[in-house]
Amino acid sequence: MKRFTTIIAITALLMVGNVFAQGDITFQVDMNVKMQELLFDPTNGSDIVVVRGNLNGWAGNTEVLANASGGADSVWAGTFTLTDSAAVYKFVMIVTAGELWEDAIPNREADISGGTQTLPVVLFDDDSVVD
Repeated sequence: MKRFTTIIAITALLMVGNVFAQGDITFQVDMNVKMQELLFDPTNGSDIVVVRGNLNGWAGNTEVLANASGGADSVWAGTFTLTDSAAVYKFVMIVTAGELWEDAIPNREADISGGTQTLPVVLFDDDSVVD
């Protein structure tokens, strides 16, 4: 009986460990279209891109992305430690005119139960056409 109880306890700990898995997740967004549309200007010193979602209560500017190549391209990325098994999020531009959310698409979702990973590069608002 003691052996059975030990096996059950170990199994429960492993399951709890998976539920509360922690990992560094790198978010990436291509801002090229928004830069060409003059909606996002990283050279002005105030425009930034952040990630908002279940990782931060859908608020704040803590999860700020930086230019992934130091200015050579339009991909912005940031790595943050998450404790949930799934990320539900959107990218938000903080610009002089205010906050511009990805509003043409549903919330983005990522299974992050596998621990540390890099999410694929996506277009802001999945927008591939310069207006």
